[in-house]
Amino acid sequence: MRYFSSIYIGSYAISMKIFEIKDNGEARELDNMRYPIATIMDIFDNGYISVEKTLEICNVLNDMKNTMEVYKVKDYTLAIGSMIHEAKNEMFLVDQIRIRVGLDPTRLTNSEQRFYEYQAVVSGKNFDRIAKEGAILVDIGGASLQLTLFMNGAVKTTQHLDIGTFKMYMTMQRLKNIHDRNEQIRDVVDKELDTFLNMYFPERHISNLVIMADKSIKSSKKLKSGISYEPEVFSDILLKEWEDKINREGANFSSLERAMFILTNELIAMIPADRVYLPSVAINDGIMLDYLYETKLRIPEHDFNNDVISAAFSLAERYGSYFPHIQVLDKLSCEIFDIMKDSNGMDDRMRLMLRVAVILHDCGKYISISEASSNSSRIILSSEILGLRHKERQMVAKVAEYNRKELPNYKELSSMFTRKQYWNIAKMVAILRVANALDRSHKQKLKNVSISLSGNELVIGVGTQTSIALERGLFKEKADFFENIFAIRPVIREV
Repeated sequence: MRYFSSIYIGSYAISMKIFEIKDNGEARELDNMRYPIATIMDIFDNGYISVEKTLEICNVLNDMKNTMEVYKVKDYTLAIGSMIHEAKNEMFLVDQIRIRVGLDPTRLTNSEQRFYEYQAVVSGKNFDRIAKEGAILVDIGGASLQLTLFMNGAVKTTQHLDIGTFKMYMTMQRLKNIHDRNEQIRDVVDKELDTFLNMYFPERHISNLVIMADKSIKSSKKLKSGISYEPEVFSDILLKEWEDKINREGANFSSLERAMFILTNELIAMIPADRVYLPSVAINDGIMLDYLYETKLRIPEHDFNNDVISAAFSLAERYGSYFPHIQVLDKLSCEIFDIMKDSNGMDDRMRLMLRVAVILHDCGKYISISEASSNSSRIILSSEILGLRHKERQMVAKVAEYNRKELPNYKELSSMFTRKQYWNIAKMVAILRVANALDRSHKQKLKNVSISLSGNELVIGVGTQTSIALERGLFKEKADFFENIFAIRPVIREV
């Protein structure tokens, strides 16, 4: 038996959940604390978090730390949301938390934050069925929202839109003297959503719309989390709740809540769905699940790696990549990796990154054939691949870039990567280059390929009925690089 605390400093509040975790990985929530504190207001108004709010955050965290001590919690994650990175003095906040509270915060990128929330949602019993039917998962944040499209159970795309509740609130403030303000706000939302739908989902109908909502929606007395609604019923309840709040609170009715209501209603209107879901989980649940997965206390029931690969293939398709070539390289590179894995300190996470790099290494040709590798890198860095951490996406981008370009020495990349990360990039580049050389013509000439280790040689046995002079002629350079990295020489032998 152990205890774990997940703490999250977000745009509007600090939240903490304490879990009791059994040896079989079963988790039970013991305590749930939430303290409203709108750091996002400071950031948008001044560009930094005030000293007063910094001290208030530290005081709240000290109260939470005291609660952790009551439960004898030893393991914890204190996560700082991606929005707070916008504060000019974020590092001051982090330092003060370490000094005044004695807790060590983790700074989340947008992709990491959204993935925690995604892990929480997919842990539900019905999510795989919902995704198989077809779903759009909408994660609404203060500064932005993220949409993830699932078709036949697979991730097709994840897109980040700059229309969060606080952005809507700021727009409402600027338009407060306009008589049709709400209509103008809807136009802003509709324009952004329309672009997403036209580019990625022209069908304009989905079985399930899953909304990760702000506290103002989750705390609704009439909308219950964890169950589905017909869209019309959901909207009617939302509208009635809005009207009740206006009548009850008058001028005190929060403009932030008003922005959330408008944004949520427009989502339902713009994305026709058979059912609307409000998950009953929060980012704290996703943080806890990530702890269970990382410590091997629980094996995920959902295949998150498959989500990553599915998203990569969808991205490759969007940029016109040649699938027969990619599929051959995917198979060859995985076989080479699996043979080299145990003796070279490579793990399953690295295998996943290699596969994404292989799938996307040529997508830059869509923009420029002569600058394909650089453009592939830019596309990868500009795309949300749900399930990859930000640093992992940077590593994948470099593998794609240095497939053709010379890999620089560590000193040139030391500001971005640790030595271990750099060395892992080099290993993945070496494997990709060898696999790519084996199908240099893009005609899949090699048949019945077998790969094995024999002494200091990686023996690639191939059968072919056509000339592989091109592959042989260009193989030496790739083999030289591979040998410099692994101290193993790849050789081609026809069988």
